[in-house]
Amino acid sequence: MRKNVERMAQNKIRGQGLLLSSLLVLLSVICCLVPLASYADDNPLSLMRDDVLSYFRPLKGKVVSVNNDIVVINIGEKSNVKKGMRFIVFREGSVFLHPVTKAPIGMLEAVIGKAEVKEVGHDTSTAVILKGDVKVSDKVRISETGVRMLFYQGKDVDWSLGDSYHRLIKETGRFEIIDTAIETDNDSEIIAEAKRLNADVVLILSAKEAAGDTMLKHRLLWADNSLKFAEDEARVAVTFMKELRFGEEFFGPQKSDVRTFVDLPFGVRLITAGDIDGDGKAELLMSTGSDIRLYSLGAAGDLSSLYEIKGSSRDDHLWLDVLDINRDGRDEVVLTIMEDDMVSSRIYEFKNGKFSVLWKGDVFLRRIGNELIAQEYERGEGYKGAVFKVAWDNGYKKGGNVSIPRGVNIYDFIFINEPDSKRLVLAYDDAGHLNLYDEGIRIWRSKGDYGGFQTT
Repeated sequence: MRKNVERMAQNKIRGQGLLLSSLLVLLSVICCLVPLASYADDNPLSLMRDDVLSYFRPLKGKVVSVNNDIVVINIGEKSNVKKGMRFIVFREGSVFLHPVTKAPIGMLEAVIGKAEVKEVGHDTSTAVILKGDVKVSDKVRISETGVRMLFYQGKDVDWSLGDSYHRLIKETGRFEIIDTAIETDNDSEIIAEAKRLNADVVLILSAKEAAGDTMLKHRLLWADNSLKFAEDEARVAVTFMKELRFGEEFFGPQKSDVRTFVDLPFGVRLITAGDIDGDGKAELLMSTGSDIRLYSLGAAGDLSSLYEIKGSSRDDHLWLDVLDINRDGRDEVVLTIMEDDMVSSRIYEFKNGKFSVLWKGDVFLRRIGNELIAQEYERGEGYKGAVFKVAWDNGYKKGGNVSIPRGVNIYDFIFINEPDSKRLVLAYDDAGHLNLYDEGIRIWRSKGDYGGFQTT
């Protein structure tokens, strides 16, 4: 099952901190990197992404001839038509009149059918009619409407590589990405899953080793008839793979962490753990995106439901943390949400068997170490001002600013502590690249785009 991390705001339970050896390896890499100004967009996945996009570029044309189930349309290679593209066929109807003035404001159109391109000339293309009674002068179109795509990552694809490609495809905004839990190498089973999920197209990603590098390949198939209409392949150098895995040293689980796998009957957006009821045992907190559910974890890895913080259907959880803010021996729940285009944060306290709101405000909140930090929110702008510390003295009190580079927002960074008490900052920039700062000076920048937190 492909475990895609949708946004940086998805928390996880961290085990041991960064080891000194990891930091020394990182710094040794930095010393041999090229200057920052020389970086270019050399991501080998970009061309593969562009190949996928090229089949779904919005286009429009007209049917100029029909012969049985074959049509000729008046656009071709010059208009970037490609073999395998599918066009919706429309027919103009009556004039659409303004309901008050009765002035003509357009033409009503009816969907007639669908056609798939088989041959492409310079100015015209030949297509086969998949359905519908298509006639000369009918219009053909690839609309800007989002395409439902089932993204299937094979078992032979490195997780970091597949996740990076998944994000590149998703961030185009052209596709409504559908993930699946099935694990199979059988195309027919993948197609059956795509049909069940009402996908339009299927992207199957596979990989194989090639002289130490990775050959990454995608295949595009139409879900309704299993027809493969495109494929592309790119060589991913071992150095690029190291770049992708670099972030996992900091954001992924450590080898010494205990890993537990549990099947859940609902989707989990965010997860963290803390001693909420003060019994000395950590409870698991899971966000569905609108609600928070608390569980105890048994010795056999089984979950027992304990409590729930019920939210509104309009809530969209952005960040979830726990911290004993008022020093009463119980962790409070720190939650930041978006509701009706507004951001707010709440601190929940568990007392006498139920949760109550201890504090609420229009800021972003986050725990870092044993401190609570915040950043103000402004509607229409997003993040506002500096990231600052929050002191709790019988209530919320704004403290001093957190020492991080200018332009770095509350969810974009982590601290890396050195043995001599010096502290580095590892942060995302607006383009999704990782940057390492030493006393505010950037000393390294990743070549790859790792995404980042999307709320602005």
